[in-house]
Amino acid sequence: MVRSGGVATSPVQAGLGMTIQPECLIYRDRLGEVAVVRRDEPWAKRPILITPAQGRVPGRAADGAASGSPASA
Repeated sequence: MVRSGGVATSPVQAGLGMTIQPECLIYRDRLGEVAVVRRDEPWAKRPILITPAQGRVPGRAADGAASGSPASA
């Protein structure tokens, strides 16, 4: 079970490649450390469905995804 976007970004931070993920999963204080490439192709546009576990509240990344903007730090 993946619990954070850090699972995808950790190898990138270690210099082991790249990842494609929604901008809302990148913390604002990290935006200066990454290259953000906007993709307008149909494959890059998809709905994001957010379903928290029963009894849990969606976190900060979910708030950013719902509004279409990066999560606030």
